[in-house]
Amino acid sequence: MDLFTAFRVSYDGLSSQRVRLNTVASNLANVNTTRTAEGGPFRKKSPVFEAQPLEEIFNSENEDSMEIKMEEEDNFHDKVSTVKIDSIESSDRVRLVYEPSHPDANAEGYVSYPDIDPVMEMVDLISTSRSYEANVSVIDAIKKMATQAISISR
Repeated sequence: MDLFTAFRVSYDGLSSQRVRLNTVASNLANVNTTRTAEGGPFRKKSPVFEAQPLEEIFNSENEDSMEIKMEEEDNFHDKVSTVKIDSIESSDRVRLVYEPSHPDANAEGYVSYPDIDPVMEMVDLISTSRSYEANVSVIDAIKKMATQAISISR
């Protein structure tokens, strides 16, 4: 794998984790939002990740076995996949809380809150942060390898 391909894979990871971080932050900021411009409570957002092949990696003649073409070992970088955000889904789930004095209460006195668990969002935030840090570490390692390669070739 060449250095630019490794940079691209890590960059795509960083970009995806940034989107994930933004959705978690939005969820945490709106945990008690009962009224939005669209109407009703805030809907929890979740990014959907998808593997994005850098090149076609499966043998088109034999799709059932999904064997990787390995004609030349030095074209392995063509077999690498990266990640992208396919979509951001909104949850339809709400949490009903009995608060008859709340201005957004329904006729029975229940208020619809987003179904967001702050503890789970914090766990997701920590996981996102660690994934981001891992990608930054990969980029740092790639930069060090490139610097060493340049100093060797002098």
